[in-house]
Amino acid sequence: PIQIGIPPETIKTSMKHKEDVPQVYVLPRVMCSGGMSFGEVEFPIYFNFFVKKAMTNPETRVMMVGQSSQLQRVKTIFKESMFGPTAEEIFINDDEICSSWRDKGYSVDFLAEHSVLAHRDATGREAGIPAFANFKCFDDKGEVILSLKRLSTKRDSTNIDENVE
Repeated sequence: PIQIGIPPETIKTSMKHKEDVPQVYVLPRVMCSGGMSFGEVEFPIYFNFFVKKAMTNPETRVMMVGQSSQLQRVKTIFKESMFGPTAEEIFINDDEICSSWRDKGYSVDFLAEHSVLAHRDATGREAGIPAFANFKCFDDKGEVILSLKRLSTKRDSTNIDENVE
């Protein structure tokens, strides 16, 4: 399925109605309205990657479609959510750790934690954003060409039937 917009709870809604969770999401022109975001990309990406096994079956990766500026924002949000901050973005002051813990030698090493928890590809390298989702930008005419496979899910496995354009 293809879904326009990604409101909160979109995965739960699909599952509640016993519908396939979409693979393709088109970001709406207005991504926030009335205090609600319609660009909640994290859970659809996580669901397809971990539950639908996109980590081993790239054809099931989520595809996000939108304007260039939208996709850049979405990638930034997903990067922070999945990979955490970069070394330059980490600001920990000594006074943020209580003195009794500091006295025991406790320190925070986010980069080491990240390294241990990071998802790695088959070669052992940390997986980047392209391992989790595909991003397709509308061209100057507001068009995008998607090359999709027809997917059917049966008994928790994904079968690829044929190319669909």
